[in-house]
Amino acid sequence: MVSGPTPIDVDRFVRSTGIPYDETYRLLADERTRATIQALGVDADATLEHLADRVSRQTGEGLETTRLTLVHIVLPKLESHGLLTYDRTERRVSADRCEIRTDETLEDVAVSVGRS
Repeated sequence: MVSGPTPIDVDRFVRSTGIPYDETYRLLADERTRATIQALGVDADATLEHLADRVSRQTGEGLETTRLTLVHIVLPKLESHGLLTYDRTERRVSADRCEIRTDETLEDVAVSVGRS
């Protein structure tokens, strides 16, 4: 069974990242981007394969499609905003500098605002 990512609290995201609302909405419009942000909120340092597996399970997409989308679209987009780093040689994703990481649980960061 596929369980999609919980919607992200946009106001909290804007406050914690400093990314303007318009750009935040563009980032969060993509289900894979939301799933990636949430996965890294739980596990801030992951291999590409582990991250792709988590995102794939949340979105219901095939693993290879998810991996390619992460490498070519999602990770570069999030990296350009300073939310993570992606080491292409080691194939590792790190959100150590990611401002969306908090000491709170994922449930505190995400808020249910409807069904997708």
